[in-house]
This record gives sequence, structure tokens and C-alpha cells, in this order.
Amino acid sequence: MPYRILLLLVLLLHAVGATAQPEAQNWYFGNNAGLSFAGGQPTVLTNSAMNTYEACAAVSDSLGNLLFYTNSEAVWNRQHQLMPNGTLLGGHSTGTQGAVILRQPGRLRQYYVFTVDACDAQLAGGLRYSSVDMRAEGGLGAVSRRAQPVDTGRVTEKLTVVPHANGRDSWVLVHGWKSDRFYAYLVTAAGLASVPVMSAVGSVHAGGGGALHNANAVGYMKASADGRKIALGIRDEDFELFDFDNATGRLSNCVLLPSIYRSYGVEFSPDGSRLYGTDLDGFRVYQFNLQAGSAAAIAASRVEVGITSGYAGALQRGPDGRIYVAQYNRAYLSVIAAPNALGAACGFQLDVLPLNGRLCQVGLPNNASSPQ
Repeated sequence: MPYRILLLLVLLLHAVGATAQPEAQNWYFGNNAGLSFAGGQPTVLTNSAMNTYEACAAVSDSLGNLLFYTNSEAVWNRQHQLMPNGTLLGGHSTGTQGAVILRQPGRLRQYYVFTVDACDAQLAGGLRYSSVDMRAEGGLGAVSRRAQPVDTGRVTEKLTVVPHANGRDSWVLVHGWKSDRFYAYLVTAAGLASVPVMSAVGSVHAGGGGALHNANAVGYMKASADGRKIALGIRDEDFELFDFDNATGRLSNCVLLPSIYRSYGVEFSPDGSRLYGTDLDGFRVYQFNLQAGSAAAIAASRVEVGITSGYAGALQRGPDGRIYVAQYNRAYLSVIAAPNALGAACGFQLDVLPLNGRLCQVGLPNNASSPQ
């Protein structure tokens, strides 16, 4: 095959892979802010009915059409109206990852909305789920079960979904409060497993500043695109990196990654070679080179790649392969344009994406990487 044709095919495959995430094509966050990735590049949406400080999640159908979105307290349909039974979901809009949406495996019109409580409410609500039936209300959807408790006791504000190794099912992952335990709940076509897989590894998540002395419950937790690594930030401590067995739900091999002040957002590059983290009050974005070698070498690889114009909040990988950076109370997002690249070559761009007068806060959509 001629070289030019081969190169063209590689580029086309990359472009398709970067945009083949229709369920995550519509984002709603902050003070009535939104983005659509339907055309490949983000365009601003101004039709959101939602205000949220942190917690937010949205889901679209297989064609990229918006279905619904949530701030972990309420859920809005595609017409930006509250769904029937769509309030009091059990979460809190100030929870870092207060909500995540997951389609039930094998059921095209049935969705879970998982929620966790926030430090502001002393984490009292724990992990809960609500069920959304998209067959109801003429296809606009309704909440059929609301705020069902999942028995793990108090958990932190960390909540993420990781695809199972079998390509069908998913893991819902949370972290215990005043504990070193991760809880991984398997979600299958039969429903949510009643007993989680527990892994005691890494730091005890406890204490921290704030009025209630529980700020170490704050901070993001993310999985790499291949589901084999987990990273998290503990607000008044450091970042941590783990191996994740997405066949068994177990975590192992904690690597401590230093922050400067307040660890918050985390995100992996699309190819898994780099990890990014934000220093919330320090207005900084850091990169760690996960190909550096030993755990000590990875920890020592930290470089500052950007300075934000507001508190450095969430990091979220977009359907276009770029990483978007939330900045507190700003009408712009910053962007990491080439996140697979090492150091300054990653292309941090300050305030490059205006939100048409809408304001970002510190959260961005907590998107589930679904295998379905």
C-alpha cells in the first residue's frame, strides 16, 4: 500500500476514534453553561436550565442527541424541563463528582443516575441511585425509582464508572470516608450488584480543612481510557495512581504523586501516557509522565504545563481528544490541545473557549465510559 494512502487511513481512523463518543457529545455544567461536540469541535450551548457548582453529568443517545442532564439533585430532559419525579435524587450540587449517568447493559432506554453526597452535607447521603425510563412521557423520560440507598456507609465525593473487561458490563467505583477502601459495584443486564468488590489500598481519606474539617473528601477520581489505571486527588494532600483490574474490580499498587497545595482535578491523556492534575487554589495544571519508569521516576516527572485564570478545577477529556479545564467563575474554558505530548508540547491554551456569557464553576460533566 502506498505510504500516502496508509497515512491517510491512519489519520481517518484517528479522527473517527476521537469523535466516536456520541453519548458524551453534549455537556451541561456551571451556571447555565453548555457545549456540543456534534460537529467534532465544541460549539457553545446556551439553553441549559441548570446551575451547579461542581456535580454535573449529561447523556445523549447513540446519534448524539441529548437525552437528559443532572446536577445530582434534579434531572432535566432534552427540552430542559424537570422530569417527573426528577428532584431529591440524594446528591448535592457541591459534590466533586456528585453524579454519573450509566445506561443499564442490554437495555437501550433504561438509565441509572448514581449520586454521592457532599462535604457541605457531611457526606450523610452516601451512594445512591435513581432509575430513568426513557420510554416514559413520550420519550422525554421520567424518574421511575428515586434515591435508592446503596449500603457502603459514608463515601467521599469521588464517583466514576469504568467499563468491565468483558465489553458489556461496568464498574461503579467510590471511595469510603475515613477509610482506605475502594468499593467497586458491578452493573450488568441483571442490575446493580448488592455486594461490592473492596480494595484496601492507598491513603485513608479523612480530615482536611474547611468548616467541617472534611475537605479531604473533595477531589476527582478518573480511569484511563483502557480502564487499567485509576487516578485521584485528595484535596489537602497529594494525587494517587493505581492499577485497576477491570475484570475483577480490584485496585493495587498505589503510587503517590506530589501536589503543591490542593489536589483536585485529574485526567489521563487519550493514550494513557500522561496524567494531568490541577492545584485548585494554586491556579496550576501539572503533567506526570506515566512512561517515566519506576514509581519514583513518575512522581519526579511532574511539570507545570499551565496557569489558569481562576481556581483550577475539573479536567475532562472531550470527544475530540482534547482535555478541557474548568476555571472558577470564569466565562471561558482553557484547553490542553495535545494531551499525549510530553511537557509544554501538550499545548495548554488559556481562556481559549468562550462560553457566550455563561459561567463555569469548578466542575465539568462526569462522563461514564460505557462499553455498551
